[in-house]
Amino acid sequence: MEEVGVVKEIQGDDCLVEVSARPVCLGCTERSSCGVVQDKKALFGARNALRAQVGDEVRIELNPRVALLSAVAVCVLPIGGLVAGYIAGSRLFHPAWMTALSTLAGLGVGLAVVILFDRLLKRSGTSKPVVVEIVRGGEKE
Repeated sequence: MEEVGVVKEIQGDDCLVEVSARPVCLGCTERSSCGVVQDKKALFGARNALRAQVGDEVRIELNPRVALLSAVAVCVLPIGGLVAGYIAGSRLFHPAWMTALSTLAGLGVGLAVVILFDRLLKRSGTSKPVVVEIVRGGEKE
């Protein structure tokens, strides 16, 4: 993911960058999690590796490997848990309702692993976009 936006706020070694939201973002039900705000703008927290200042136009980039790994984790882990829960339930329990219950439990475990994975990525800082270029310096007063 690569975006160009304007630095709105400095927060220690990080900054908030306002970018124009893509049309697909505006219809997304998860837009609150990535910072889409009013007026078709989105705010992203980014590591301020180049020490950009408020008002600077910057290019931010998310490591494509992290984005791909996250997408795979979100898709594969819950489905894997669901299938594993079904297989375990069908072999261990004979009533169908117990198999259904173990299937749902497997799905729950898969979702829990995704949540833990997300928290691990956030702690490591690898999931945060990085300022890779100052496109244009802001207006200095």
